[in-house]
Amino acid sequence: MILGKGIRAVSSWWLTAALSLCLCALYVYFTAGENPYGKWINFIFHNLSGLILYICLIINLMSISIRIVYTRLRPVNITAEAIRNMDAFTEIDASGDNPGDKVTAWLKKRGFKTEKKENRVISIKGRLSFLPGTVMRTGLIILMISFIFSVYLRKTEEKILSEGGEGQLLGKKIYLAGIKSNLPEEFLQLGEKSSFRLSNISAMLSSSQNTYMVTGRFPAKINGLYYRITHLGFYQPLSLKASSTVITKNAELDILPPGKTDIVAFPAENMHLTFTLHPEKTIKKGLLTGKVFNLKTLSYSVILQKGKNKHKSENIILKPEETASSEGIKISLGKSFLFIKIQSVYDPALLWIYTAILITMAGLVLMFSRFFWYKKQICAIFINDKVLLGYTEEFYKKWGIMKFYSWIEETRPD
Repeated sequence: MILGKGIRAVSSWWLTAALSLCLCALYVYFTAGENPYGKWINFIFHNLSGLILYICLIINLMSISIRIVYTRLRPVNITAEAIRNMDAFTEIDASGDNPGDKVTAWLKKRGFKTEKKENRVISIKGRLSFLPGTVMRTGLIILMISFIFSVYLRKTEEKILSEGGEGQLLGKKIYLAGIKSNLPEEFLQLGEKSSFRLSNISAMLSSSQNTYMVTGRFPAKINGLYYRITHLGFYQPLSLKASSTVITKNAELDILPPGKTDIVAFPAENMHLTFTLHPEKTIKKGLLTGKVFNLKTLSYSVILQKGKNKHKSENIILKPEETASSEGIKISLGKSFLFIKIQSVYDPALLWIYTAILITMAGLVLMFSRFFWYKKQICAIFINDKVLLGYTEEFYKKWGIMKFYSWIEETRPD
């Protein structure tokens, strides 16, 4: 008795709803700050209480599926008490020869396949109608388990590459043959922050004498690893000349989206340069002030800081291949070109994630069949000269009861 109650509690839909609401409430809680999805995922998979909630939901979904499959496929044991507890039942005179055969024939006219056992007749339609829901839950269970393995087994590495550059990511050597970009001549930034999409950026990546196209959208699979562009920046050669000393450096400026700043440090000289993109023009739209940036013809806003007191120079506007002087320092820029940040991921669970998504979607599509594919059951038991008939439906119970009684009125088994 206690074991049965425990099993019913673990496989309860109320528990499913409670656990799901807890996970949703946690996400709502994290929306108060930045990057709520990342914090939510980190809490679930790297916090004991979050992981317990997640695993309990998996166990709950598994137990529900097992209980439903077992209940539907187990042999049906019909008693008079069970028939009286069905959606509708009636008692009919069954005197005469072979009343069981007459009831069976009557049920077959209604499209029911019958199973006769001693003084009982059992007929079930839609016995396998549990399959769509079971398929969908199976997909969700595989997906949730795959996420756990993905989080703990995934390996990630990033590397900055410019055209013609090569490097190693997760032990695999790659070569960047070229970068294709469609940077706009006019990029409008409203307010203090702006967003920059990598959808128009692609790269030709070579590995093992094969060339692949890598974008910032869906990862490309190359030799068992997945590659994706995660960031774009400007590779800017520059030099500083103070008196007779010349310092050169190739700076990787991480200044996208516009408005973002990057610092190029010269520790030995106790100096650093702060770079940001300089707008081509400023426009006003109502109460908002917008800045227009030309991302094809760059213009930098540069501030020089030097000395222990970090003395700041005035704002210097410089373009690539230009030279300016400030505080006795001559700043020269070379020709700029693009660099990308490539992310490489090894995820043994990714195949299972995709498979689980397909299974879940297949189950979801099959769920539409549940509008007309559901369980219907008619049972009869013979007691002396009477037959006790019972009927039940999984859905549309009111219509099912009316239909059952109309059958009885139209054609009574003799």
